[in-house]
Amino acid sequence: MRARFLALVALVLVASPARSEPLDPGRFDPSWNGLEFGVTRERVLAFLQERIRQRYEARIRETRDVAVQDRLKRARDAEVAGVGSDFVAFTGQQTGWDISVMRGEFAHGTGESMLHIQEEKVHYYFFFINDVFYKFIRTGVDRPMAGLVEDLSRVYGPPAQVEHQDAEARSGVRRAQWEQGLLGLSVEDRTRLYQCLLVRWVLRAADDAVHAEWEKARTTGPGVNPIVHEAAEPPASPDAANPVDEILGRTPPQDQTSPPPPKKPGKKKRKR
Repeated sequence: MRARFLALVALVLVASPARSEPLDPGRFDPSWNGLEFGVTRERVLAFLQERIRQRYEARIRETRDVAVQDRLKRARDAEVAGVGSDFVAFTGQQTGWDISVMRGEFAHGTGESMLHIQEEKVHYYFFFINDVFYKFIRTGVDRPMAGLVEDLSRVYGPPAQVEHQDAEARSGVRRAQWEQGLLGLSVEDRTRLYQCLLVRWVLRAADDAVHAEWEKARTTGPGVNPIVHEAAEPPASPDAANPVDEILGRTPPQDQTSPPPPKKPGKKKRKR
């Protein structure tokens, strides 16, 4: 898949060289100006490191206190060094992401990986397929859903599609979607399960290719958790423990086919 995917991304990017995308994340948050889709993970890491330096540079310039400047420089260097440490490749191993707010955003065994960073109460996720950056997600609770949709609409125009919490009354936005240029944008209300709102930018052609791979692998979203596969397999022996029981701490039921333990002989009555 790697060669075919890279060729697809290259074709998409060449077809529209270096033009401003209508749904560029930098239009919503200027600190993301310059974040490019279709580049390698190394390029994304370099962008994130430079973004941190610029953020601290402004704070360093604001003070003349040498001690404060030194403290800020140490914090800057530590944050730059830590970028990329929270990275996972989805190769079938157990991860906490399978049951997190990112459930449904990746599949195991298709060349996908993810980089996560946190800034105060906002989380950012960078998704790669065969080391090519194609999806950017922001989660947080810094504003209500109605306010977030309004803010996005102010920047990107009205959404192309809207799903409501109450379809008949058309009240409460559950999901809104924009599609312009090479990118797609959507926002979802996930407060019921995960207490956050999720904003997703994707390179549309690449996202379509990834979903096609999910279909080929007969997976949806994160795919079938490997523990489910393991639990579905017949046990290697009658005494083998069920992996789901092990995780949940349940005591497996006794084998009903095994013979019951022999009864102890009763005590003989003494003759009088």
